Amino acid sequence: MSHLNLGYHHWHKRTGHHRKGEKGFRSDKFKKFIDELISYSTILMVLTYVPQVYVIWIGHQYQGVSFWSWAAFLVSSLFWVFYGYIHRSRAIMLMNAAVAVMQLCIILGILVKP
Repeated sequence: MSHLNLGYHHWHKRTGHHRKGEKGFRSDKFKKFIDELISYSTILMVLTYVPQVYVIWIGHQYQGVSFWSWAAFLVSSLFWVFYGYIHRSRAIMLMNAAVAVMQLCIILGILVKP
């Protein structure tokens, strides 16, 4: 029996052996660019929470801030941290851990009401 009859003729496509020297979106250069972009995106994402933390902790304004919404956001971020851990994606873990810290600051600000 020939190896073509067993379906091995597409084995290289399933295993990724054909991917050396790829161009476009799968190229190593593009992937490195995206990794750097994600790093900057993480910083920007965390900074978007700063105004809310400031309003709660410094401005002492709690009107319209929902504890349950922020608690749900925190739980979601923690699930994403776990997902990143399982898939060994440092970018997903770091971004969501940083966001979770900011969300926790908001939740504590709502509960403590400084």
